[in-house]
Amino acid sequence: MVAAEQTLVIGIGNPERQDDSIGIVIARKLKEWSPDKITAIEASGEATELIERFGQASKIIVVDAVCSGQEVGCIHCIDAIEKPIPTDWFSQYSTHDFGLAEAVELARNLGQLPQSLLIIGIEGMCFEMGTNLSPEVEDAIRPAIELILSNS
Repeated sequence: MVAAEQTLVIGIGNPERQDDSIGIVIARKLKEWSPDKITAIEASGEATELIERFGQASKIIVVDAVCSGQEVGCIHCIDAIEKPIPTDWFSQYSTHDFGLAEAVELARNLGQLPQSLLIIGIEGMCFEMGTNLSPEVEDAIRPAIELILSNS
């Protein structure tokens, strides 16, 4: 469990698939800086793992790459308590058939959402094998972290 006053940040991604690693990259940077009010972890995005994590804190921020058709590097911020997240944004390059959007909706139906669940999606471009982020996604790291810190 995460301390009551802390925010759990879940960075989702695959570190071997370029822009898909952005959630992992941000979680690692937050761990390096170790702000007192944040616990950052890495996750693959598998639904049962996410639902289990939803029970570990009252305030959660999830960071993942998205593919919505917007400009690469664009940062989307969705209050998942208020409305469903777009399924197609998160599933196009996922290695799981049942990912973040489905996990959120299943947790909602089971009454297992945390009190606060913010989804930060960073628009990606390159999802092939490799470890480099595209420059636009790299440029989104600092503003995404600032968004996380301002919502913690």
